[in-house]
Amino acid sequence: MPNNETVKMHPVQMAKEALSLWGANIIPLVAISATIALAHKAFGVVLYSTGPIQEAMKSGEINLTASLLFGVFVLVSFVVNCFLSLVAINTLRRRVEKKSFLFEAFKDAARRAVPFLKSIFFIFGFVLVGIFVALSFLAGGKAVYALAAKSLGHGLALGALLATSTVFVVLAIGVAWYGFFFSLAPLVAAYENIPAFNSLRASRDRVRGNALRYLGAMAIFVGAYFIVGLAIYGVIIRFTHDKYILNLIDPALLLFFGPLGLSIWYVSYKKLTQIKVS
Repeated sequence: MPNNETVKMHPVQMAKEALSLWGANIIPLVAISATIALAHKAFGVVLYSTGPIQEAMKSGEINLTASLLFGVFVLVSFVVNCFLSLVAINTLRRRVEKKSFLFEAFKDAARRAVPFLKSIFFIFGFVLVGIFVALSFLAGGKAVYALAAKSLGHGLALGALLATSTVFVVLAIGVAWYGFFFSLAPLVAAYENIPAFNSLRASRDRVRGNALRYLGAMAIFVGAYFIVGLAIYGVIIRFTHDKYILNLIDPALLLFFGPLGLSIWYVSYKKLTQIKVS
């Protein structure tokens, strides 16, 4: 890899570029972020106003209808969140390309939403299957330990438990690591007309060799979120301990840091794609 590409892929440089792009689009990005929050709140109000949910809350028992309604709420909220996040990414993308971005960003998001969502669902499916398999080894190890301790002795039973626990840890780390390698897949599927399933492989190929730089940029974002959050909390708590006010800190931070996270994600995708093509 040429030296100039290495410099461009430095985590700090990526974070700076993402911050600059975020700052240039802060008004529409915060507006989109606020729309996501308001939509989620509106869906929640509608959900908790339905009869089955109110009955479940009064009785303390979860029924099938309430579970289905809650599932629909989660799915609709997720889809709306993803669509508006794609609108925000389009806003960043069109700013880079120096095009008008507001109305066109919505139109473009509508066109790209299906492959974007399909890729996300593939990632979720991979993670859920991986977690299920890992937990199966853990639960199986405990069951084997309980049975073997009675018939084979404590030593062999403990060995079996340690073996299955080790498999669980290895699988959990593998799922998390490959989930990270697949994290660019929604953008690949949305912007490159690559089938959603194949976008997982394309994402893995781009992250491979640059994983620590990509991870470093994300770590800077997470660290900044916590540092700013703690600083704001430290200032506010000097004046008030009102729980309502303190509970507003995280939602207020997300209005700004949510779009910033999308900006870092998009810049990372853009840089890794440029390196892959070159």
